[in-house]
Amino acid sequence: MVFYQLSKRILANFSIRNLKVWFDFLKQEIDAHHIIPNVMRPNQQLLFHVPYMIRSMGVLPAYSASSMERSIQFYKRRLRSRTHVDENIANVLMRTSIDTHISRSNWDMEKKLDLLGPKGYTDNTYYTHPQDTDLQLWTPKSVYYTRQLPYDVSSSAFFSALGNYCSREHCSFTQDYYQDAISTIDVYGRAWYSTITFKSRFYQDHIQQSKRNDTFFKFVASHINKQNKSEINWYVGAVLFFFDYVLPNGSLKFLMLVELAKTHSVASYDNTIPVITLSRS
Repeated sequence: MVFYQLSKRILANFSIRNLKVWFDFLKQEIDAHHIIPNVMRPNQQLLFHVPYMIRSMGVLPAYSASSMERSIQFYKRRLRSRTHVDENIANVLMRTSIDTHISRSNWDMEKKLDLLGPKGYTDNTYYTHPQDTDLQLWTPKSVYYTRQLPYDVSSSAFFSALGNYCSREHCSFTQDYYQDAISTIDVYGRAWYSTITFKSRFYQDHIQQSKRNDTFFKFVASHINKQNKSEINWYVGAVLFFFDYVLPNGSLKFLMLVELAKTHSVASYDNTIPVITLSRS
């Protein structure tokens, strides 16, 4: 058995001499109009790669150019530059590498780039009340210190409103207790209750929505008047944000912070139509 080892010098001679002889022959045949000029291109593309493949893979007992021809056609369709060809090739190779990496990744690129379509909901986009599955808080969600609440809501005003609510729930604790017990709150942009979605100003700012009517609503509440009697009145307010809070008695509540209108009245022609003056311009 005879072993024949190719050296770099032999491969260089092969590239210079043998291929040159073959290409000269093809050129003569083209000049003599025996073959068409297009025959030269695949010969150049395929044969010039043979010495490089031998250097990396050893002597080739058999060689098929079909796979390399497919690769050449793959890149050829992307090469369009007639000037600065080296930059064009580099861009094509980089783009091909990026496409390959994306196609092998475990996430959907089309969904990541679909900025206009609705986003799918997961377990991380809403918070369901443990005792009431019809009550949820929805994203966006952010954590705020009670001394730095959004929309310049002071901590004293926030704890005063929270204390008033807790007094209605028969939790007799002072405002100082709340300030000492609560340092941060989870702020949510939307709430969902029994198929109805409620939005807040926090959500509108998140999606950069300019209209304000989505956050206003009319509600009724009772209070003790000057005659020390219970009285029910209607109010109009704007929801600033939603948050969750555990009362001192251990019950979890989903609450909203509402900014009431400055004044309330009714239209002169219909007492069912409210007329209000907003607190904010």
